[in-house]
Amino acid sequence: MIIGMDFGTTNSGLATFDGQIRILPMDEANAPAPQVLRTTLYISRQNQYYIGRQAIDEHYRRNQGRPVKLRREYVGEIQMTFAEVGTFYRDVYVWIDELEPGRWFGSIKSNLHDTDYTGSSVGGRFYRLKMWWARSSC
Repeated sequence: MIIGMDFGTTNSGLATFDGQIRILPMDEANAPAPQVLRTTLYISRQNQYYIGRQAIDEHYRRNQGRPVKLRREYVGEIQMTFAEVGTFYRDVYVWIDELEPGRWFGSIKSNLHDTDYTGSSVGGRFYRLKMWWARSSC
């Protein structure tokens, strides 16, 4: 038996071959096409994980009509150098929604090639990306 998986940027799929191809369901919540798993992830502040169609549904359920409370947070400094003007240093700030119930990640495969991407923060908790494949000898 051969098992094949396509871990796609937008969608993922799984199939087996044992004389004939059989496409396996990966996302029962995706009623029209359970063999297609949307490559999405939702993590709540309570550390609950959802993938695929459930991730999308949970993100919308928790965010529709909710209040927003933005806070400006300092994240560091950048250096900008221009040929005829010289070098400038600027403080960098981001806006944080203190009431955000979680984070939705779409197309999660997009940043996996970036060796500087080590993870992401959800509700003040950092989730480290473990890149075990980067150390393999394959």
